[in-house]
Amino acid sequence: MYELSRLSQNESSLLSLLAVLPAESIPFKILETLIPDTATLEQNLLSLSRKGWLDYNDTYASFKVSPRHTGHYKKEKS
Repeated sequence: MYELSRLSQNESSLLSLLAVLPAESIPFKILETLIPDTATLEQNLLSLSRKGWLDYNDTYASFKVSPRHTGHYKKEKS
């Protein structure tokens, strides 16, 4: 269902950074601070959300990666 091979290099790199963050909603503004100098950060986050890797909360403009996805990502990368 979730295949890393279907992710772009930017999405995969971003997911590797998100995998070490807590499994809770993190506002986009904070992610911008934590992951600076990424011109396509918002686009990549939304793309990962559309692909099911992240949950996006439109009301709070926040993103959340579930522990299930984090575990899957770590397993695929090892």
